[in-house]
Amino acid sequence: MSLYKKEKFYLVFLLVFFTFFFLATKTVNEQARLYPYIVCSLGILLTIVQLGITVAKEKAGKELDAEAPMTKRQLYHLAVALGSSVVYVLLASWLGFFTTTFVYVVLFCYWHTPTQKKWMYPAVALGMDAVIYVGFKILLSIPLPSGLLI
Repeated sequence: MSLYKKEKFYLVFLLVFFTFFFLATKTVNEQARLYPYIVCSLGILLTIVQLGITVAKEKAGKELDAEAPMTKRQLYHLAVALGSSVVYVLLASWLGFFTTTFVYVVLFCYWHTPTQKKWMYPAVALGMDAVIYVGFKILLSIPLPSGLLI
């Protein structure tokens, strides 16, 4: 498959994705519809613009700027990041949001950058928990998952 065909295929996929969520937003509470409508509308608009640019480049005979494929190491890091994020989401409702967030951030930061001072990891995780608690629980009154460990 040529780069132009791949590019157009993925842009059409994005267009369908944003259109689906734009239409699905009609079932959301009226007071909460504005933000998803704005995001989906921008997504649709920008996807159409990019599709137009891609088609124009193809007709003009210009080459697409393509990055090199990911290395095995990069794919491994991506798989670990996605896998640990899925485990985090699943454990948040069982163990509790704040406990799981603290452990996830400490472990992920250490795995990602093991050269920092060791006290930084729990400090960053505690800071994130505090910001999330103040922002969501106190200011917005949004309940977060609680579990065995808070």
